[in-house]
Amino acid sequence: MCKAVALREKIVLKPVPLPHTSLLRVTSGINRYHSVRMLIAQSHLTFLDFETTGIDARGGERVCEVGILRCFGLQIEKEYSSLVNPQKHISAGASAVNGITDDMVNGAPCFSSIAPELLSLMENSIIVCHNAPFDLSFLCSELLNNNMPMIENYLIDTLSVARKHFHFPSNKLQSIASGLGIDPGQKHRALADVHTTRQVLQYYIGEIRHRMDARPEEILISGKRCSELVTMSAKA
Repeated sequence: MCKAVALREKIVLKPVPLPHTSLLRVTSGINRYHSVRMLIAQSHLTFLDFETTGIDARGGERVCEVGILRCFGLQIEKEYSSLVNPQKHISAGASAVNGITDDMVNGAPCFSSIAPELLSLMENSIIVCHNAPFDLSFLCSELLNNNMPMIENYLIDTLSVARKHFHFPSNKLQSIASGLGIDPGQKHRALADVHTTRQVLQYYIGEIRHRMDARPEEILISGKRCSELVTMSAKA
């Protein structure tokens, strides 16, 4: 039976409203790295990861674990994680990857119970995911199931950045982390993955100073909001 769980502590939000125009126009000038660094340093970032029952949200798969880091810049303000009762069987393939079983989630809260807390953690922030279309498609599906609108935050997709601007042997999160000497912790678990994504983003920001051939705002900030990305992914 689904039951609600409360956050361990009340989060104190420090809203930094983002402009409604494209962030591609926010960071300009000669010292472009300094501008994007200041944008990140002065913004809330929400690192988000879901573990799921399968790979296709549109095919009816569901979220079975969520991990979130709420940061100001890259300084962690709040972390949140919870197993989620997907109200369906977790596929053998998914369980083999994330280690989550039906027995583990039977007493966990349903997504509807934790959705208000998740949305409050994402409020007035830039969303950061590794493979954003995957996580956002599940977020959109779960919100739709509960008659809630999709979020309209700006985002950073660390997978997209890796593909476009780096040459890692593999662009999987754990592979990038291993190559950078980052301990990925408990692989393919939501909270461990958001901590890893945060450290990978920190590396990206450090590398920007050496990559003046590319505009740093294009490396880090997507001009597409979350709902637009999900719509584009659905049409692909």
